Amino acid sequence: MSLAIRLANPVELEVLPVIEIKAATLISDNDLPPHLKNTPTSIESFQLACSESRLWVAEKDSTVVGFLLASFHNPYFHIDEIDVDPEYGRQGIGREMMTVVLTQAKDLGYEQASLTTFVHIPWNAPFYQSLGFSTRSKSIPEFLIDRLKFEDSLGLKNRVAMTRILWRHLGFTL
Repeated sequence: MSLAIRLANPVELEVLPVIEIKAATLISDNDLPPHLKNTPTSIESFQLACSESRLWVAEKDSTVVGFLLASFHNPYFHIDEIDVDPEYGRQGIGREMMTVVLTQAKDLGYEQASLTTFVHIPWNAPFYQSLGFSTRSKSIPEFLIDRLKFEDSLGLKNRVAMTRILWRHLGFTL
C-alpha cells in the first residue's frame, strides 16, 4: 500500500470537509462544541489555501485520506489543521504528513513551526510532543495569543500553543 504526501489539487478539495467532519467525531462535545463538529472549513478557504500552496493531502492507494492546512506567519510555519479519516487512523499517516510538510517548511526557510491543539487528547498535544513540539506558556507570539483567544470564543476548551524549531539562524555572517 502506497502513501503519498503532496500539495493538494483543486479537483480533490470536495473530500476534505468530509474527512474533517469524520475526524471531529473523535473529539468529545466538551472540547469541541457540536455546532463546530458539523461546520467544516469552507471549500473557498480550501481553494485559497490550495492556490497559495499551503494545503497538503495524504493519498493512500489513490484515495485522499487526510490533509494538512497551514498558514505563514514568518518566521513561523503555522499548522492550522491536520485531519486523517478515522478509517485510516493509527497507521502513521498523520506522523508522515507532519514529517514531510515540516521538512518542506524548513526547506522554504521557516525557522519554527507552530500550532494550537487540545492539551489532553492523546493524538493531539502528546502526539505533537513526540514530533519535537513544546508547549508555550511564555513569550507566545502575538498571532498565537490571538488564535487561542479566537478558539476560546468559539467554545474550544483545553487548548495550548506549541512550537518547534525547524532550524536555527546562528546570527553571524562570513
